[in-house]
Amino acid sequence: MAGEFNWRTLWRTALLQGCPFISSCNEEHGTKEEHIIEQCTRLALWKDGRLQRSLETLICSTAVSRKSDEKAEQLRLEGNKFFQKKLYQKAVRYYSKAILHASQTTGCNQSTSQLSLAFANRSAALYYIQKWKLAVDDVDRALKYGYPLQQKYKILIRKGECLRNQGCMQDATIALKLALDSLSESTLTTAEIKVKSEKIANLLRSCSSESVREEKATASSCGFDPHPSIANASRQISLQYSTEKGRYLVAETVIQAGDVIISEKPFAVVLLPDHYDTHCHYCCDRALAPVMCSHCIHVQYCSEVCKDAAWEDYHEVECPMWEVLQEIDSLGHLGVRIILSAGIHKETMISSFSKSLPTTSNGIPGCRADGIYQADYGAVYSLQTHIDNQTQENLFQASMTGLLLSICIHIRLGKDNSVHWDALCNDTEVCALAGLISRHILQLRCNVHAITAVHPQGHADDPGRKVETTEQVRVASAVYPTVSLMNHGCDPNVIASFNGSDVTIRATRNIKNGEEICHSYGPHKNHMPVAERLRKLKEQYFFDCTCSACHMTEKEPSDWSMFKCSNCDQPATLLDSDLVCTNQQCLHKESAKEKLMLKEKADNLFQEGVRCCDKEDVEKSLQLLQQSLHIHEMVLFKHHRTIAEVRDCIARCYALQGDFIQSAEHLEVSIKIITEIYGRESIEHAQELQKLTQILFNGKQIKKAKRAITQALPLLSRYYGNQHESVQELLEMQACLLSL
Repeated sequence: MAGEFNWRTLWRTALLQGCPFISSCNEEHGTKEEHIIEQCTRLALWKDGRLQRSLETLICSTAVSRKSDEKAEQLRLEGNKFFQKKLYQKAVRYYSKAILHASQTTGCNQSTSQLSLAFANRSAALYYIQKWKLAVDDVDRALKYGYPLQQKYKILIRKGECLRNQGCMQDATIALKLALDSLSESTLTTAEIKVKSEKIANLLRSCSSESVREEKATASSCGFDPHPSIANASRQISLQYSTEKGRYLVAETVIQAGDVIISEKPFAVVLLPDHYDTHCHYCCDRALAPVMCSHCIHVQYCSEVCKDAAWEDYHEVECPMWEVLQEIDSLGHLGVRIILSAGIHKETMISSFSKSLPTTSNGIPGCRADGIYQADYGAVYSLQTHIDNQTQENLFQASMTGLLLSICIHIRLGKDNSVHWDALCNDTEVCALAGLISRHILQLRCNVHAITAVHPQGHADDPGRKVETTEQVRVASAVYPTVSLMNHGCDPNVIASFNGSDVTIRATRNIKNGEEICHSYGPHKNHMPVAERLRKLKEQYFFDCTCSACHMTEKEPSDWSMFKCSNCDQPATLLDSDLVCTNQQCLHKESAKEKLMLKEKADNLFQEGVRCCDKEDVEKSLQLLQQSLHIHEMVLFKHHRTIAEVRDCIARCYALQGDFIQSAEHLEVSIKIITEIYGRESIEHAQELQKLTQILFNGKQIKKAKRAITQALPLLSRYYGNQHESVQELLEMQACLLSL
């Protein structure tokens, strides 16, 4: 990044120098966003020579790729060291970095040989971790980019073995025969050729003798009867509108728990920086053996299909702008990607584009003239900006970022490298595009969706690791026009699950005919007290929640957040500086000071124990966690959520030591608390049962593992569907246990 360019510093400096306040504007002459943009163009910032030079250098430079075969070779040789130590996962990561940096032009020269060697080396590492299909793909890429003819037989043998292991006998036979033919081009001695020929002959015989395995069919259906006028939605729901609620969805018939209501691909999605090296930048799936952009060293994809689609949709424009995009936040990046994915930047008259969007016949914003909600750009454009509720700083940041990105796009699409800054900042089309980008940034503050995935903690190829634990992490941000039709509920009746960036919305319980479909925007009755939920929803989404969970007759706090009464061990609530027992036969009152101090001490011990556990300093972690548990159980009610969390972490420590019996015992106590808090049918209970199953399976506690799987499978299938990786993992464990 050019040292002079720091966008956050630049726009905040401009803000301090004088933010243009929103004056009244006549929307016949433009949107509010465009009106603010017009005021922002007058700022002295855009005449700053340092900013101009930085952007011109970054965007107009012809040396966009920054590929380096020298660096690629260094990374590949580093990968070879891990390969020799049989640390194949680490070897794959270094070979992938080598591929990222290697020049990607076809032919048989020195540049392409680095790329081909890296693909060939990675195919070997993938072979040893039994990723047969990925290894075959890498062999094909190595051949495409000019792998040396003298060594061609080696990777063709590897390809044949991988295809045979997949059960693809016909393709394996073709690859092995090519390997046999390639021996004549090798530098092997006659004796060595004879040995290799015998190996290939044995493999060919095994291909003809083994039965062909059938590929598992993958479900292509969306899982429901599609709605005729709501894209990506089930016929079981309908779209309605009121001035109080805005757009919302209701059940048109009785919806059963587990039924799919919405299945949608994102209109636009942006991967978060922490996952640039592990996930596909287009579909957000894990990319164990990624392919790279042919021009830059910044992005990777799980396949050539995603790579080509990304280039077509947006990356051709983004590629030289990448370093600028990294200076803005993910909402700004997603805002411009909406524009690029929709092709708005290609419009000849952007300034009149918003006025050309069709007016719906049914009065519901986002629907087409024929009343159909197509989940297209018009639907995205119709999402609420809450512009009148946004802070002055948010409005200024969105407007300035929109203007910056619009200028960058116009520079990128310019026919020459000469940039006329005065003309750009006052160009009607530049300002119109900036207005659209800033509109989307404001919309995303309330309409962005987090894409989550289950991730392993630690490295699978760590030889000292006894067990692999997992966690749910946020990997990307996306906008889903149909999912955005649902209103919030603190006690939602649906849940979202993700397959890469594709989202599926399922009913978590039976939904009555006429009942509103609600999902959680984040604040949930099982995880947050009423007052905190109401505050967060008002601050971020600008509404007062009126859901049933926020207007119960008996208000919180719940048992899971209470202290323990010193007199009867029942829940005690904190009132001012005292703890008052909620048991009507007791009503004991005591000072809260000592228990609050003890809880703070226990919380600190817990946090330190978690840090030690993350570093796999297990002995120290267990000491700290046991102390924390002892104090927490002294002062907190037995069903307090913190006690479950401490026992859960203790279970993880014992699992890391290989003591699965002790691990299971603590996890079973944690599950009892989770069941009391969330209920036996909850997703939280299902996730803990899945964790327990893994521990029992690793500990060879067969009967208990079978029971845990029997309990977990129906719940996880309801929430995630039968094809979800969590369900598939349980089914594999169940099949293994049944065979014992």
